[in-house]
Amino acid sequence: MAPLLDLAMLTGMYGQMAGFLEAAALVRSAGYPLRDFTSGLLVPWLNAMAAQQPAWAEKMESGDHGTDVSNLEINRSGVANLVRAFHEQGVRPDLLLPMQEILERRVARGLAHEGLSGLVEELVSD
Repeated sequence: MAPLLDLAMLTGMYGQMAGFLEAAALVRSAGYPLRDFTSGLLVPWLNAMAAQQPAWAEKMESGDHGTDVSNLEINRSGVANLVRAFHEQGVRPDLLLPMQEILERRVARGLAHEGLSGLVEELVSD
């Protein structure tokens, strides 16, 4: 199990790095100081999001992906807006596009009411 857990932790790290790279490219395209963005805004935000992961893990384990916070339809729309903003800023959203595709697929299955934890179901092979 240790090698698999190591791979899973590396996957989480690379996912976080991918998000940081695209966020940095977007911020840089506007000429905003990356250090100020990172320390003042991004790190506190990511810490708050990371604190939610144990609750999301419980939802994934139970299969109950209900939410009263931010459903997949809202997130689908949000990611579409992000992709559009990236294009408008001349930044490639290459790392966001897979997330957009997974959101679109889950919403198309009629599960727009679920929370983000439901996306895990799209990643499991049948």
